[in-house]
Amino acid sequence: MIGSVFLVLTVWQQISGLHTIDTREAVARALNEPPLESLGLDVDRVLGWIRVLGMVSAACATATAILGWQVLQRSKSARLAATVLAVPLFVTGFGSGVVLSTAVAAAIVWLWLSPAREWFDGVWQPTEPDRRQQSAEPDRRQQPTAPAAPPAAPPAGTTPPPYPGWPAQPPPASFPGASAPVPPGASGPAPARRPRAVLGAAVLTWTCSLLVAGVFLAGVALLARDPGQILDQLNEQDPELVREAGLNADMVRATLAVLGVVVGGWALAACVLAIFTVLGRSWARILLVVSAALSGGLLLLAAIAGPYLALPAFACAATVGLLLRRDVKAWFSDRR
Repeated sequence: MIGSVFLVLTVWQQISGLHTIDTREAVARALNEPPLESLGLDVDRVLGWIRVLGMVSAACATATAILGWQVLQRSKSARLAATVLAVPLFVTGFGSGVVLSTAVAAAIVWLWLSPAREWFDGVWQPTEPDRRQQSAEPDRRQQPTAPAAPPAAPPAGTTPPPYPGWPAQPPPASFPGASAPVPPGASGPAPARRPRAVLGAAVLTWTCSLLVAGVFLAGVALLARDPGQILDQLNEQDPELVREAGLNADMVRATLAVLGVVVGGWALAACVLAIFTVLGRSWARILLVVSAALSGGLLLLAAIAGPYLALPAFACAATVGLLLRRDVKAWFSDRR
């Protein structure tokens, strides 16, 4: 968890300094030295790759930091999800922070080794210091105990119990929390009510998903009608990249369509997960936490270009916090 947090901060600092003169000069010197000089790469393309790798690495690190808290609660599904994210986290770490990403990936691997594996399986064996401490404690079972007093007879005038083992009379009304016994065949105590935090997280998910997806799709539709604006901006920033890649209006429209499908599908999936979370599905809650963490990380990185994107990022963080509350986890555990 600590390594993931520091990795996110490292990526944030790295992406914010990609356009500085020192960074461009350092990348240019590296490209002019062997073995990179034979690849024919330019500075802008390498900086773009570093930016993409950093965003993916930060998103994976955000998810592993949240899943780490679930791992501390002995959640096997969180351990499996963190293991899946360890692969892209380790690969993308070569472009952002190889030391931190390797440390986080190695820590996730340790969760599958002994004695962590026995702890998850519930077959933990005490170590030698624990055995010594247990042997040093006095054996309370050998201490003499006073003989138990015979059960007192019910007072005269009370009605006999209707079933064996029932008390002869109900507890006094002044006893706090006392309640009459439930006869056989009657319904037991009512199930625990759904915490308000679950519905609050679902409302945040529905609102932010529809709002962000709607604004993004509207912008994509406007840009798709006139892709010349994007081509003009790319020509101003890097005309050589536009010529080498052969960018045209059709390619820009296709790219915008793919982005629209990805963002719209992600928003729709988050809304569906929120519905199943309200219904009490534990797997939907875990997937919604991962989705909100990834969305919040990407929006937080995108807030460098547009500060207004920090608002939905904070909403994603609030969703994760609500779904990780202790009463919410207890409610989902009771419904298994």
